[in-house]
Amino acid sequence: MSLFNYALFFVFIATCFACTRFPIVVQVDFCKSDFVFEANITSSKTSANNINYEYGFDVKTVFKGAAKNIPSTLVGDGYFMNCGPEKLRLNTAYVIFAKRGNDGALRFLFYINMRFVKSTDFKRMTTKYDCDCKEIDN
Repeated sequence: MSLFNYALFFVFIATCFACTRFPIVVQVDFCKSDFVFEANITSSKTSANNINYEYGFDVKTVFKGAAKNIPSTLVGDGYFMNCGPEKLRLNTAYVIFAKRGNDGALRFLFYINMRFVKSTDFKRMTTKYDCDCKEIDN
């Protein structure tokens, strides 16, 4: 019975933290991303199958990748996905960390509202570390 209680407790804890990002290190998201850019969200709609959100956006600044290669639509998880929706506010600026999915669509890896971003954050990510997380001496 005791083993069952431990197993039940473990499943409960695992369920609680299943969608929590561990570790929360923006540099890892930067390195995994095909594109990292600041964008203003201009439109939002649910996809035809109601599984995802599709966002239109205006790119302001590109931190990784080429602006000409960034598709015009960004796809985020909807309400029916395991970890819930990736819902962005219209007319709000975000830093988007995105990767092309297997279907070719540009998908979120992570996003940060610009009001929480300091100018030193991107200098640190783009000049102080390489994508193997080794410190670069300057």
